[in-house]
Amino acid sequence: VREQAAIVTGDARLPDVLAKARIETARAVIAVSGDDAANLSIGLAARQLNPEVRTIVRLFDPDFARKVETSLSVSGAMGASRIAAPTFVAAALEEGVVRGFLLGEELVALIHGSAREEWVGMTPEELGKAGVVVLWRDPGRDRSRPAAADAERIAEGEKLLVARRRQLLRDGLREMATTHMRI
Repeated sequence: VREQAAIVTGDARLPDVLAKARIETARAVIAVSGDDAANLSIGLAARQLNPEVRTIVRLFDPDFARKVETSLSVSGAMGASRIAAPTFVAAALEEGVVRGFLLGEELVALIHGSAREEWVGMTPEELGKAGVVVLWRDPGRDRSRPAAADAERIAEGEKLLVARRRQLLRDGLREMATTHMRI
């Protein structure tokens, strides 16, 4: 890591500390201390020294995080609850959820596991039309591969990584999934 990233100790709210960390050429700054005010100060100081840098700050209050994202020059403001809420909702609805996230009015669940009975015999294209996008397939026998334009039918027991979409309004999930997160 030390060969690829600058490791600097100091108060990252201070311009000289950010300069030692090579802020002028940085592509991103992530501020994740336990202090919301310090994290926000770091993000704003970084942006002042490098207007092109992406700034992500951890803020514990989800309402404050939303306001910061819309009114200040911070690329992203989030906390653990904002990140976790969609995953909890997705896990309550589906087995094998790796991660959940919101995309507009849809809850998207990334699911990893064996092909479900109702998917066996279908092609990834057919599953896609049903709202299940196959991202990766592992039928065994060292044949793990992306499933982009795969026409081969899904076999029983085949391991899959899929993205499954659910309309939040239709499924009555909007309140639960968006309590702490909006994308």
